[in-house]
This record gives sequence, structure tokens and C-alpha cells, in this order.
Amino acid sequence: SGATEANRMAILGLAGKGCRVAVSPRDHPSIASAAAELASRGHAVRTLPLEADGRIVAATLMEEIEAADGGGILLAVTPICGQTGLSHDLLEFIDLAKAASPLMIHADATQSAAWNALDFAASPFATMTLAPHKFGGPRGIGGLVIRGGIPVVPLLPGSQELGLRGGTEAVSLAVGFAHSLALAAAERETVSRRVRELRETLEANLLEAARDAGLDAVIIGASGHRAPHIAALSIRGVDRQAVVMAADLEGVCLSTGTACASGSSEPSPVLFALRLDDELVAGTFRASLGRTTTHHDIDEAVARLRHVFARLTR
Repeated sequence: SGATEANRMAILGLAGKGCRVAVSPRDHPSIASAAAELASRGHAVRTLPLEADGRIVAATLMEEIEAADGGGILLAVTPICGQTGLSHDLLEFIDLAKAASPLMIHADATQSAAWNALDFAASPFATMTLAPHKFGGPRGIGGLVIRGGIPVVPLLPGSQELGLRGGTEAVSLAVGFAHSLALAAAERETVSRRVRELRETLEANLLEAARDAGLDAVIIGASGHRAPHIAALSIRGVDRQAVVMAADLEGVCLSTGTACASGSSEPSPVLFALRLDDELVAGTFRASLGRTTTHHDIDEAVARLRHVFARLTR
């Protein structure tokens, strides 16, 4: 039904008896909740800390592998963080997976497919999640890619889909999924380059607009590797929800977290994991761009947000 179900199927379906589980604050809430469920069943679950640039602290993962002592360990990785846009080069996990034979890796590539080439066959992943609404396809369907020979326990057993998911398949959604992925792959390099330039323009202009209004604004993760389409900004001393609501009245859609966190008043856990100070965490909001975003959209958004920033200082 979507990436949430795919993530849960992977985390709950891969974790065998006695398997240790490692997740991180950059993972989607669907992964965190699945890991918490495993913890309630008696699995050893650890949330790995992050470097300041958003990468998992490698030394802590090695500690988990050593603690497994030859037993199984399941690691969840998220190549692109949906809250900050910070990306993690996963090539380092290839040698790690070869060296630690009991290590199984699940990749939540929901945010990645439109922007990064994904060679699953050459990757170290046991499973990988996709969702077509992130690359121009239909909502209401997700995909879990499973490496041959990897046993996954289904959430909803049935005879359909190789016995991994019962229920009548949504054929039209599956066709839309496949077609949109093919289009996204064909246009990936061109679109990524154009959207990155637009994001950089948006960030520079918003920083200028904030300065003009007497506000102290910063780009979250500016020194790290980031995806083309996500801009996370923080304004010191300003409540993020006030910014989002004021922007909404101006016709600009911002967010304070992922879509699945809608309605929550709590900041994203990844912001605390990046060791940002409390003022930055409290003032962080996110803007997302897409393949259809234009220079006119950016100019119009900045013009409207200038009005928002001006009112914040009154």
C-alpha cells in the first residue's frame, strides 16, 4: 500500500529470532515504530548516533556487529533523509556487508529513487523500499525489492505476490509505478541538476530575505552532502509552526517534518541527533522541490515569504 508497509514488512519480516536491530534517527517513523515493536518482543534494538553531517557513526555500527558475535544483525539505512535532505554515501556498507556475514541491510530508498541511480543487484542490500508518488507516479502503492534467497515473513499472508502479500493486486497502480520509475530514471541526471540549482537559488534568496527582515537564518546541513530537492532552514528565536502557518496564508506550502508526522508538534528526532542547539531545532522548517518546479515558482515563493519574515519581526 505504500513505503510505510514496505518498511514494516522488511524490518519485521527480516528480523529472525535473536537478531539484533540497528536503526538511526534519520530513518522514517515507519522504521522506528517497527524497531520499537521488535524491542517489545525481546530483540536488542539500538538507535545509532549520527555525525554532524548526518551520516551514521560507523564505529557504533561496528560495536553492534561485534556484539552480535556471529549472530544476526539487521541494519536499516536511509540514503536520503526526508527531513533534512542530507544524503549518506552507502558504498561504505558494501565492504562492511561482505566482512560481517550475518549483517542484513534494509534500505529505505523512498526519497532516493528520483535523484540517485539505484543498482540493487550491485548493492549490499537485502531489501529496498520504493514509493512511486516520490517520482511522479500514483499514490496508494509501494514496492519492496527483495534479494533472491532472502527469507521475509509476510505481514499479511496470502497466495498473491509470491505468498508475501495477500489481497488482490492493484494492477493499474503497479503499471503506473513501473512507467513513472522508467521516466524518472531516463530524466534523472537532467532533472537532478536543474532542481539542485533551483534549491540553491531558493536557499540563497531566503537567507537574504531573512537578513533583510533582521532574522538569523541558517541552512541545516549546509556543509554535508544533500539531495537536490530538499531545503531545510532554521530561523533562530522563531517558532517553526508559526512560520509554516504564516506561509500557508501566503499560499506557500512548508512543513515541519515528513508527511507521516503531520499533526505532531514535536521536532524531528534527526535534528536533535545532529546536535543542533535548541533554538535551531525549534525554528527548523522544510521546503521541497520537484521535477515540475520552475524559476518562477522560486521567485514567487521568495516574494511571498518576504512578507512572512517581515511580519515575524513585528
